[in-house]
Amino acid sequence: MSRKLNNSVSHDEREIEELKSDPGLATAYLQIAMKALDDASGRSGGLIMLRAIAAAYDDGLDELAERAGVNREALHCALLPEQQAVK
Repeated sequence: MSRKLNNSVSHDEREIEELKSDPGLATAYLQIAMKALDDASGRSGGLIMLRAIAAAYDDGLDELAERAGVNREALHCALLPEQQAVK
């Protein structure tokens, strides 16, 4: 039998809130995520991290990429790989 706890928050919701509230954390998180994409064994983790960053920063990804020293176009391609097929 499964019970839902009152006052509980999902891991994803909490992670997104932490990334929103702490730009330094988000910057470091993005740097780690982009490095993880370069390693085949870490790629899935990197994509999960990018999903959280995209959810937290929605329209502010360009600014976050600049702060993290990550190429803006590379970030967008990593988040929207289907765009590569359109070009």
